[in-house]
Amino acid sequence: MRADGGKLHLQKMADSTAFSYRTSPIMPIPEGLTSLYGDVVGRFVQDASIPADFTTTASLASAWWTEHGGAAPNAVISIDPIVLQSLLRVAGPVTLADGSELTADNLVQRLLVDPYMTMTSEQQSAFFAQATTAVFTRLFDHGLSPVQWAEALAQPIHDGRISVWSSDPTTQKAVEVGPVGGPLVRQKLAGAGTYAVYFNDNTGGKMAGYMQTSITTAQGICRSDGKHTVEVAVSLTSTAPKDAGSFPSSMTGGGIWGVATGDIGMNVSVAAPPGAFFEGVRIDGQLASSANVDAEGHPTSIAHVNPQPGETNVLAFRFVVDSGEAVHIVHTPMLSDPAIATGALSCD
Repeated sequence: MRADGGKLHLQKMADSTAFSYRTSPIMPIPEGLTSLYGDVVGRFVQDASIPADFTTTASLASAWWTEHGGAAPNAVISIDPIVLQSLLRVAGPVTLADGSELTADNLVQRLLVDPYMTMTSEQQSAFFAQATTAVFTRLFDHGLSPVQWAEALAQPIHDGRISVWSSDPTTQKAVEVGPVGGPLVRQKLAGAGTYAVYFNDNTGGKMAGYMQTSITTAQGICRSDGKHTVEVAVSLTSTAPKDAGSFPSSMTGGGIWGVATGDIGMNVSVAAPPGAFFEGVRIDGQLASSANVDAEGHPTSIAHVNPQPGETNVLAFRFVVDSGEAVHIVHTPMLSDPAIATGALSCD
């Protein structure tokens, strides 16, 4: 987009198909991220949003965009479809090229389900371009009042669905200490006892809409040295139908990313407060393989599951801290917010 004379103009769009994957990263990637997620960060444009530090994400987005032939951006803004849904609740429906309406009530179905079930890749790109143009025309040409913008964006900002980076140092200094500073900033703002739960779908499709999640925290003393153990248990249930394996490959990922068609491949990582120590990860009660790395200033553990339709997996991440304090959770925004509860810690 271009800002000129107090107005925003949508100038150019490109979806992920316009960016070829690379054999080497487009820019140097912090070692901790590579240890956690492998070498995908920097090699695939879709993975630019993996870092919790939004300054890294913005640098990746800028590098991809300029390599694609675009001008170096003055700002990078990340939003998800739920932000558009919130804006349409205030602005009203928009009419698409085929005469149908895109509304707040049908946006998820029309943007995140139908195209992947009924359209080819080329048709998807054309449809998304039409929908984006229609929404931005409605928002920026017809305009919303400041009160309407505030009403529409308050909840998405609270949920962490909007992140902003600015190339202007003064602006960036203000942004990086506020609620739109990105996931890493959100964890810091939430307080000293905050654990961040990040969900990274590696299905290669759009099956995450069938994922239900919940998060339960517990803490207590299980060690002879009196240090506290904190557990963050993440439950993932696939609500996909049994025949999900017959869905189109654009929905399931086609099995090419190591996830069986119809299953949901999910990397789950938990970033603990600075100074915490790793105590391992259990999946469905059994000690599991995990990567445990100090990354982006936080001790972070990551593990992977592939729940089949109807299956539930529970990943229990444990950390050791010096003393007990209230545990808070921030997490990747989901289509359906996970239930967050407090439980009792078992020392078994």
